Amino acid sequence: TSEEVLAHVKEHPELMQELKILSVDTEGLGFVADGSDGDGNRFEKHLRLTPGEQYVLYQKMGWVTMGCAKPLDQFIRDAELHMPPTAKASSVFTAPVDKPLFRLDYCFVAAALGAHVQAAQVQHNIRHSDHFPVLFDMQLPSELGKGSRL
Repeated sequence: TSEEVLAHVKEHPELMQELKILSVDTEGLGFVADGSDGDGNRFEKHLRLTPGEQYVLYQKMGWVTMGCAKPLDQFIRDAELHMPPTAKASSVFTAPVDKPLFRLDYCFVAAALGAHVQAAQVQHNIRHSDHFPVLFDMQLPSELGKGSRL
C-alpha cells in the first residue's frame, strides 16, 4: 500500500537517493522529489499518494528526471522500462540473448483485431538476435477473409 511503500523508502536512505526522493512525509502520505530538467535546472516537487492504494515509486527519466509515483495499475499500463543506470554504455542498445538484463517483446495489432487474439507465445529456442520471436494466434470471423476491412 502507499503507507507501506513510503515507510520502506524512509527506512532506506540509499533507496531514496537512487529514486531521487529528498524527503518522505508519511503523515501526509507524500514525498518531495528531487528533479532536474534537460537544461540542468533543479527543482523540488511534492507528490501525494492515495491512502491504501498500491503504488510504485520510481525514477522518471527523460527531459525531466525526478522521483515519481504512480498507482500500480497505471504504472503497469503506462510505464516504459529502460536499461538500469548501472549498465555499461556499450550495452544500452542490445543485450546478449543468452544473458539479457531484461526483455520486452511486443506484437502490435489494430484495436479492432485485439479481441480476436487467442494466444501469444515467446519462442525461447530461436536465438538470432537480442529478441526472441513472439507469435500470436488469432481467430478471425469468416467475413474477414472475404474482403472486409477493420
